Amino acid sequence: MPAPDLQKFILEDNYDLGLRSRGKVMELSRAVRQFVRPGMALHFTMHHSRPNAAIHEIVRQFWEKDPGFTILSLGLTASNFALIYGKLAKKVVSTFVGDTYPAALPNPIYQEAYRNGTCEFESWTILSYPLRLRAGAMGMEWIPISSVFGSSMEEENKKDLCKVRLPDGNEIGMARALRPDLTFIHGQAADPEGNVLLCPPYGEGIYGALASREGVIASVEKVVSPEFIRSHSHLVRIPSAVVKAVCPAELGAHPAGLSNYGLPEFPAYADDYEFMVDLRKVINDPRALREWVEKWILSCPDQQEYLTRLGRDRVLYLKGRSNADSWVSDFREMGLGENPDAPPSGLELMAVMAGRIIEEQVKKQGHHTILAGIGTSNLAAWLAAKALKSQDNPVSLIAEVGFYGYDPCPADPFIFNLRNIHTCRMLSQVDEVMGLFMGGANARCIGSLGAGQVDKLGNINTTKIPEKKLYLTGPGGGNDVASMAREVVVSAPLGKRRYIDKLNYISSPGDRVSFVVSDLAVFGKDQGKKELAMIAYPDCPAGIKEEDAIRRVKEACGFEVKAAPELRRIPPPTREEIWRLRSFDPKKQFLS
Repeated sequence: MPAPDLQKFILEDNYDLGLRSRGKVMELSRAVRQFVRPGMALHFTMHHSRPNAAIHEIVRQFWEKDPGFTILSLGLTASNFALIYGKLAKKVVSTFVGDTYPAALPNPIYQEAYRNGTCEFESWTILSYPLRLRAGAMGMEWIPISSVFGSSMEEENKKDLCKVRLPDGNEIGMARALRPDLTFIHGQAADPEGNVLLCPPYGEGIYGALASREGVIASVEKVVSPEFIRSHSHLVRIPSAVVKAVCPAELGAHPAGLSNYGLPEFPAYADDYEFMVDLRKVINDPRALREWVEKWILSCPDQQEYLTRLGRDRVLYLKGRSNADSWVSDFREMGLGENPDAPPSGLELMAVMAGRIIEEQVKKQGHHTILAGIGTSNLAAWLAAKALKSQDNPVSLIAEVGFYGYDPCPADPFIFNLRNIHTCRMLSQVDEVMGLFMGGANARCIGSLGAGQVDKLGNINTTKIPEKKLYLTGPGGGNDVASMAREVVVSAPLGKRRYIDKLNYISSPGDRVSFVVSDLAVFGKDQGKKELAMIAYPDCPAGIKEEDAIRRVKEACGFEVKAAPELRRIPPPTREEIWRLRSFDPKKQFLS
């Protein structure tokens, strides 16, 4: 075939592709009306962002109509509460149900639904959840997992869990495949045919999209040409064959952020912290909360009006805040928030002591990576990583959504903030970070976790307190870390309601918990022992007597305290440690 004819064929093919697929581009409102039906299992994909514009549209169309949806999501946060508040969901399958900002906190809307039994909450872990979707995508009925077992989830989810005896006599845990009816995802771009482009990190990945029985609704920042998609094919993650609709929705992840890593042609935007704080302020006021929902969801006809209400200045501010060096101006504005010579608080003491223990264990045990949860335990991990870096130790910080080898920026303690993406040595996704780099065959990872409750065996509860009908936030990735990391350091302030003799609900087993650090003492396990014993205490106030330190720990602890024969006295934090800690959290989001 002559060259001119070949060129004509290619051009005609491109044109025909665009022409044949124009029907997939539609408004979110139309896509929801056309494809969403009562009783469906709706999956909301979470990579680094969430399809919040789509969630808002679903809430608008099904508000208080009792459609009986089953909501599937790696995490429900921020404005996602409206799915429960508006009586759309009969069941939630997730790993984290609560607020992540300004701290990891229970959300009263979810708590009320749990207490009244108006919605069922089924908990999985950050690794087991996408693995179940992966099995569904691959057409398998079951998939091996290495976590969940040993927790209360094992009994709760027994219909979807089993153990299989292998030919060599060993047992392996298995989880049933998860297949939603319809998946929603928000990406940077798609062509009219429905090839969806996503930027890393990839979070739970694309498994939910490919496991969906009826396909995918993709909201995107922009619809682009097939030529643009071909030139960025390395970032295309979802093929057109599974996509039902492509819905333009600028800032469609808001109040979450959106990365543009690898795609500088598109602007990124940061998580809208102020928006989430404002929501948190009204969450306990029924009248104010209803006004908030009316303003931001129910009376907003579409995403364009939503952006108008946000305002141009706010949108530009969020885009600017996503820049790698934007922390500098934030830090100049906030400073340390407090004189670095001011005495440390109890939480600061706890973070410093936990950071020192992590640092010691990395050097002693030769760990390659540190994985931390949200909160003070995260600050402890960051302190340890900074100290080790100054000693030329190559240990890497990792975070479950896909961060590997990141260097945390000052002024923002939120672990998943966009500015940390720019410091990563690798960008990946949940099953790789948790299944390979944290818990894989060659992994040597130390976990740093927080706890809503902890017992004398080191078992952790972050999910719920059944006897009080109180919902916390869920297991998150804590169970995966506690089940698969080489060892775990837990940070939790001492108190009788937090440190208890025996948990009634176990989110994460304590077998691999080697240290529990509080503001008044450090607990550890002697070799071969399962129970925690007091092994150290901070020299605070300076010169405190050992018997006084033991007495105050016994008075504050909810289980019987056993003190080691020789207690270690921990020196007070150095000025450098306090300066570093306060530079990470100048607003005291986690340190207050």
